[in-house]
Amino acid sequence: MEINIISNEENKLLGRKEIRFSAAHEKETESKENVKTELCKKLNLKPDSTIIIRINQHFGEKRISGLAHSYEKKDDMLKYEQQHLFKRAEKKSATVQDAAKQ
Repeated sequence: MEINIISNEENKLLGRKEIRFSAAHEKETESKENVKTELCKKLNLKPDSTIIIRINQHFGEKRISGLAHSYEKKDDMLKYEQQHLFKRAEKKSATVQDAAKQ
């Protein structure tokens, strides 16, 4: 998967970077966790203070676009982001870990 950065804007008021990106994938749609890992590698971001807000799959194409926020402090991320995003990520990681054990 190759990630292209569309915009990388600094939001000084909230202490975060707002990153719009697109990516091409070869097989199935990439998971948010994989996209976050690749994005953090490319931009040298901290994975524990970065969150994927949305990923859009383009119909009929092997291409996605999305939005991510990367905070300077993890406390700010927990303060400003919607709580359901964290719960959703926890459920996914627990499901993946359960499947790996079997």
